[in-house]
Amino acid sequence: MCVARQARCRYPVCTAACSTRFRTALSSDKAAAWIWGRVGGDALDMATLATGLQPDNPKKDNVEMALAAVAGVAALDVVCGVSLARHAGPKPRRRLTAIDYGRRSGFPKPAEQMRGAARDFEVPRDMRTPEALRPFLIGSATGLPGTGLGGAAPGTTPSN
Repeated sequence: MCVARQARCRYPVCTAACSTRFRTALSSDKAAAWIWGRVGGDALDMATLATGLQPDNPKKDNVEMALAAVAGVAALDVVCGVSLARHAGPKPRRRLTAIDYGRRSGFPKPAEQMRGAARDFEVPRDMRTPEALRPFLIGSATGLPGTGLGGAAPGTTPSN
């Protein structure tokens, strides 16, 4: 339990740190470590409260009650941390050997049967390069003849 919940805390970070540790402990697969972090936070809370135990403090009774509450929560956190640490089994060992994919090709049939399988494939219109993005060809409908812009496609000859 955080000091900030008992009374006005001079350190508002206490509340944020405490609630963050608690939420993370609930959602983590390593909850024991986070619970031990809460125990450390409880110790800091008790150290902060201990500064108010001076004889001239008019609210010394309130500080003693808050200290008792924090000590109780700290005891529960210790019991919880010990229990989680005891029940945390050994982690499963990771596989140290690599899987051999040497006999796999990724093709459903042997390479000889796959060669030429897509020769008759026609690229769908929506997958083709748009007309406006295709290269200019001199003498074509999209080229600009005589300007030097564009050029012939590979394997063709320019025409005027």
